[in-house]
Amino acid sequence: MTLTELKEQVAEHIKKSQEEASNKSEEMQLVAQLNLLKSDSYKESLAKQYSIESTVDRLKSLITQCETVVNTIPVYDSVKKQDKKYNGRPLYGYGIVMTNLYKLISGVMYSTTQHKELMLSVTGLSEPVVESLVKAFGSPAYYSIRNSKMVEAIPFDSATINALLPIVAINLGIDIDVNDVNPSIMTHNFNADYERALQQQSEVELTQLAKGTDKFTMD
Repeated sequence: MTLTELKEQVAEHIKKSQEEASNKSEEMQLVAQLNLLKSDSYKESLAKQYSIESTVDRLKSLITQCETVVNTIPVYDSVKKQDKKYNGRPLYGYGIVMTNLYKLISGVMYSTTQHKELMLSVTGLSEPVVESLVKAFGSPAYYSIRNSKMVEAIPFDSATINALLPIVAINLGIDIDVNDVNPSIMTHNFNADYERALQQQSEVELTQLAKGTDKFTMD
């Protein structure tokens, strides 16, 4: 056997081995994927994902309807010198469902009486439930640049949140996982917001100090 023939056989075996390895790898991946698709955990995860998507779609639809109420019936804001706008507030750190739910209920709560009545009709929620739930979420501490001071946190109320979320879920026709806002998560988020507020306060004070030093040097 010549050297050339030997090289050709080696190359052929290498190619064959690579093809077999590739086929075996693909087979193993397909078997693993099939087993996953058949597993109860996958079915549960898929059902949960569908539930989340359906819930978010429902909440976004309600938010849009509430925005339409505000845009269709103009109410002039004498302070801002313009018509009032839908004022749903953001809520970070609790997942996409809770983010949209809070935007919906806070938008209802912080609206004019005329708009609020129509929004309550659209959502099927009652004013006491909306206001109690929004207040139960509290408010984390933050640094007010306008007033140059730290604004203290308003504590959250887990008992009220746990009591009202199921009522809201039923009235809106959605699924809500109360574990998204359990005390541990809320405490962590409030503490994180407090640390960010302290950091912002420190940065502002250092900037002001630097400006004061520059002014003193120039004088």
